Amino acid sequence: MGRYVLLSSLPLMALFTACRGSSGSTVDELDAKDTVRAQRFIVVDESGNEHAEFGISDNGQTRLVVRNAKNGMYAWMGVEDDGLPCIALVDGNGIVRAELGMLGENEPYLLLRDQDNKPRLGAKLCNDGRPVVALHSAQGKAQLTLLVDQKDLPQISLKDGKSKRVTIDVFEDGQCGIALFDSKQRMRLGLSVADTCQVISAIDEEGEIFAIFPTDTPLAREGGERATEPKDRDVTSPP
Repeated sequence: MGRYVLLSSLPLMALFTACRGSSGSTVDELDAKDTVRAQRFIVVDESGNEHAEFGISDNGQTRLVVRNAKNGMYAWMGVEDDGLPCIALVDGNGIVRAELGMLGENEPYLLLRDQDNKPRLGAKLCNDGRPVVALHSAQGKAQLTLLVDQKDLPQISLKDGKSKRVTIDVFEDGQCGIALFDSKQRMRLGLSVADTCQVISAIDEEGEIFAIFPTDTPLAREGGERATEPKDRDVTSPP
């Protein structure tokens, strides 16, 4: 297995002749002895600077790399150790700033990182088809998540880095709602809007509704009851 260097000044006809063979045979007609086999091809300019590479890496990955010889930035496309394909854009400091790949056979994802290598935006399609988008803090923690569930109902979730604090939902019955949570992820205030009424509910630490506005709703007249939190439809944040 050899290592071939292709100079950018090499005439195209020379490559064409090498691939066809001296007799002018087509690729399909080539004998094994006329087939070019190598582990790596490197394209360089007249000064020897590498601009592109295609081959097998030291850990056995198949990859194609296209470089900017001036600032060190490059694009990488290949197959990871687990057999899943990936495309990466790398800055001049060697940090992967954008990544497109697969988490599984049915889970494509996109991940953007900042200059400190912290994930700031991620998006993926789950195995069941649900799209998820997450925005991350400078510490790399998901702060805002948007998703659409299997019933095509959207949800927005706001977090403080540790737990959810606000959710905005649309429900199957046509209602929409906003729920506010304390630092222990307990729902403390809810706003529900339907075609016939709008209700604001205040909830204590035990999950009991202790105040409702407007006061002439059936729920308010019957007395407080336990608040029903919106179903958490969040999924694992994009990678």
